[in-house]
Amino acid sequence: MFELFFRGMLLGVPAVFLMGPVLLTILQGALRHGFLAGFAAALGIAVSDILCIFLCYIGLSQVLKHPSSQFYFGWIGGVLLIVFGLATLLNNSPPKASDEGIQTKEFMGWFTKGFLVNFVNPFVFVYWIMAIGLLDNQYGATPLKVTVFFAGSIFVIFTTDVIKAFLAKQVRPFIKTEVYHWINRMFGILLCGIGGYFIWYTMTKL
Repeated sequence: MFELFFRGMLLGVPAVFLMGPVLLTILQGALRHGFLAGFAAALGIAVSDILCIFLCYIGLSQVLKHPSSQFYFGWIGGVLLIVFGLATLLNNSPPKASDEGIQTKEFMGWFTKGFLVNFVNPFVFVYWIMAIGLLDNQYGATPLKVTVFFAGSIFVIFTTDVIKAFLAKQVRPFIKTEVYHWINRMFGILLCGIGGYFIWYTMTKL
């Protein structure tokens, strides 16, 4: 079982280095509200991944592979990212001075944002569907093996996401307010760009 867990960890490594909306969400949360916000986003992403894996495993992978399902996911994901991007661009309020006093509402807000940004990404489902197929071909996809294998993947992804939030929090005190606003605008533009790419891909490839 340790071999399965280790192979699951290796599967999660490529996701660590991907530059996408989930990374932007973690960094944005940590820079704006501190480590706890970045941690909340990372937790939402991890829960979203677990749900995606579960849905694919119980047999919805065939539905999710269907072009019409991918079409709707692509549009929903693209529009949602553009909305998040525009909200980021329009938000000119300064970052919080410290991590202390983060409200439950703010924590759940970043958790929800991390969850949604990951869950509506059609490429996430494709990634996990391929991973389940790989596991099934090599070891068989029994419930125990799936649990152990993907526990390794989620462990790597969540741990590194938390480290990213921690590192962003460390550089946060050295970022001046004006520089933060420029970083915030860059995040907003990137989110809009990724959302636009989802919609373009959906319209041209599906």
